[in-house]
Amino acid sequence: MVQGFALNYDRFMKARKSDQEYFKRLLERIKLIRTSERMFYQKITDIFAENSVDYDKNSETAIIFYKTIKISFIMQ
Repeated sequence: MVQGFALNYDRFMKARKSDQEYFKRLLERIKLIRTSERMFYQKITDIFAENSVDYDKNSETAIIFYKTIKISFIMQ
């Protein structure tokens, strides 16, 4: 099952008092999603660091790896 979200920009920009609770809940869900993404990214980088015998976060290989992972998060 895939969950997706869409933001009604017009509703957002013209929010009435009655819509404030909706956007408060929406903001909380967005924060949870972003926190989950950060934790997932951190776990991937931890695994890379722990399993690389000659790990150097400033090496070209590590930098390319981290850039690739970040791009994949952005592109989703």
